Amino acid sequence: MEFNKVENIIYPEGFISNYIYCHSGLNSDLEEIIDKSGEKAQFGRKFRKALKFLEALKKSCTNQSQIFEKLKREEKPSQTEKSKKLFLCN
Repeated sequence: MEFNKVENIIYPEGFISNYIYCHSGLNSDLEEIIDKSGEKAQFGRKFRKALKFLEALKKSCTNQSQIFEKLKREEKPSQTEKSKKLFLCN
């Protein structure tokens, strides 16, 4: 079984997360742990299966853009409606 190293990942400039800065080190540590565990092949199979699932989920979500368009067109409640809801909740 051949494993390829993931490189050249491009993140948006506005992505605010400390994970981005330590990602490379975490990958190296994880790779070392997996190698020592003796479960490299099994991990690889499970990882690929999980990636396929996530990719299918992403495609499913992006192919249903009409849902997002419908939400975008929904009217925002007026201030009086907000006041009524607030009054009823108290």
